[in-house]
Amino acid sequence: MSEAEVKVVKRGRWTRVFVEADGRDVSHLNYGPVAFGLGARAPLGMAGIGGVGTNPQYRRRGFARQVFARAMEAMAEEGYSCVGLHTGTDIVAHRLYRRFGFVDILVQEPAVKLLDPAAFLARGLTSCLSRAAGKVPEFADWRCDLAVRAVGHPEVNLRIEAGCAEVAPSAARADLTLTAARDALVRLWMGMLTPQFAEAGGFVRWEGEAEHWRRLKTALGSVHQVVNDGGEL
Repeated sequence: MSEAEVKVVKRGRWTRVFVEADGRDVSHLNYGPVAFGLGARAPLGMAGIGGVGTNPQYRRRGFARQVFARAMEAMAEEGYSCVGLHTGTDIVAHRLYRRFGFVDILVQEPAVKLLDPAAFLARGLTSCLSRAAGKVPEFADWRCDLAVRAVGHPEVNLRIEAGCAEVAPSAARADLTLTAARDALVRLWMGMLTPQFAEAGGFVRWEGEAEHWRRLKTALGSVHQVVNDGGEL
């Protein structure tokens, strides 16, 4: 493996901090200005972190710690007064956040029951496609047979066509198949989990054509929508 290097690259409102090893980005996070709902009466000068992840084959090498250490320095240099992120207390990364001094200010476990999984997936994806179509014209011509498997639930088949997703009969061969635990799938569809993080963390697996997966990830959203619902990476 080539020597690892921590880099900081500004992209519009957002900054990406990452470790480059073997000629590619292997561990990373993004940060940018956000307004978390803390009840403050004056601007806090707060940064928000999102898109934290390390490629599975590069874990347990201290890369995430290097990324966070450099990000803390960069944010202080830019004049931010504090930094926050949304996370779960049950994930391994939560221990890393605590080591860097993050404290929990709000802990909540929303409970969601899917009364009609097929309708939930079709309506949610149609909404995502509609939002994305304004920025990415290719979605109007995208056609894909998608099979979604939530562990413990029947497979749902969707047909993506003309900017909409509709429940479809079982396809002989889906163009793209997603497999995930139900909670991960719900979080992904509700925008509480980015496709990039879901894939990097192993929360979702996909099979099929890579181009369809790329388009689905774009439709479901990126870290800027999860952290701040705005701004471009």
